[in-house]
Amino acid sequence: MNHLWNIIKQTKLVPVLAALALPALVQAQSGPELLTVNPDARSAAMGDASLGRAKRMYIYTNPSAIFSTDCLVDASVSFMGYSKFDGVDGRQWGTAVGLAGRLGERHAVFGGFRYIGGLKLEAFSEQGIDRNYTIKPADYTIDLGYAYSISRHWAAHAVLSYVNSQIGQMGETMAAAVGISRIDELLLGNRFYYWRTQVQVSNLGPELTYGKETKVKLPTTLALGTELATSFTPSWSAALAVGARHQLKAGETKATTDINVGAEASFRQWSLRAGSVIRTDDSPSMLTAGLGFDGYGFEVSAAYQVAASKSDAGDRFGRMLLGLRYNF
Repeated sequence: MNHLWNIIKQTKLVPVLAALALPALVQAQSGPELLTVNPDARSAAMGDASLGRAKRMYIYTNPSAIFSTDCLVDASVSFMGYSKFDGVDGRQWGTAVGLAGRLGERHAVFGGFRYIGGLKLEAFSEQGIDRNYTIKPADYTIDLGYAYSISRHWAAHAVLSYVNSQIGQMGETMAAAVGISRIDELLLGNRFYYWRTQVQVSNLGPELTYGKETKVKLPTTLALGTELATSFTPSWSAALAVGARHQLKAGETKATTDINVGAEASFRQWSLRAGSVIRTDDSPSMLTAGLGFDGYGFEVSAAYQVAASKSDAGDRFGRMLLGLRYNF
């Protein structure tokens, strides 16, 4: 769910006053929303179950999964659009770029960039002068990663991120993620099943500091995900993905747990996906769906996520994603 929008709604103030209070109000929140957003269109359509099989956006899904593919170089980009917020100018949007390259059989390196912005909030000057100015909240990260294949079944990875957040004042910090994954190929009956599992800890790092006084803890998250895939015929295949994410308590934000469930059915180069994000806090759960086309080393995926119910403020959160990928 959108943390910035929650701040505005919780204040029960008009956007002008909410914008003025943002640097202080964010202290009670769990860091930039960008750190918890899934930018991968395929897994977004599958209930954000992104920790199992991955063939794109490796650095933001499962970097170690590159060792179970024949990919040498991968370039992925995604575009995200959010539902319009009543009473706030602009529309929130985001983008992400992920690059991956294998160095031999055991090593892989990754790079990435994420951005979310687009809103415009009017505020009064801090000096009390009777004039307005515009705050344009925006977050971005620059990310570098490395993965190592320990054995045929095990691999580990680490990602380091520079985090920059603009909410009236600028905040910056460093964040890290580490994970380990297992890859299995099972023969049951006459059919092979491909099983990928990952455990990851993300958003580890010092507090995000806005100006000189406001400090915000990062949304440290423990995650476990797995995906089982098989082929029924040369044309038909399917995958089932499940996972869970537990976000630790940060500031006044309570600990939360999300359950991710998704499925994919593929016919030749086309894929149909659906899933759900089941939330255990007061936020509405999410329903997700999407389509994908994969051929000749090029892939395009689209996803739509919508809240299963309206929020207390009467809004229904929605997000659309378009992902493009090329590898060889």
